[in-house]
Amino acid sequence: MAMANQAPGNLDLDLETIRRETRYEANMSRFTETEIALIERLRALKALPDTSINVLDIGVPLTAAGFTQDEIMKVLYALEQDKIVALLPGNRLMMLKELPDD
Repeated sequence: MAMANQAPGNLDLDLETIRRETRYEANMSRFTETEIALIERLRALKALPDTSINVLDIGVPLTAAGFTQDEIMKVLYALEQDKIVALLPGNRLMMLKELPDD
């Protein structure tokens, strides 16, 4: 963060923003955390419509980051229900739509 160049009057606003974001993150559900991490991973894999992706390319890094297989699958099932992905045989998924915006 580039707070060193800001006027002292803006410091309180920045501290309040940090406090608000910290409270939001503390109240964020585990599903939402998993969803955000999974979507970030799909973006890192450059997932576009009609792209087939190995689920292990998603699951291995996410489990290493502390997410469980059940948490990851709940998010994948939700994305499938929203018709963003289709789960395929052989531990693959097909991107059906572009990823949702942040």
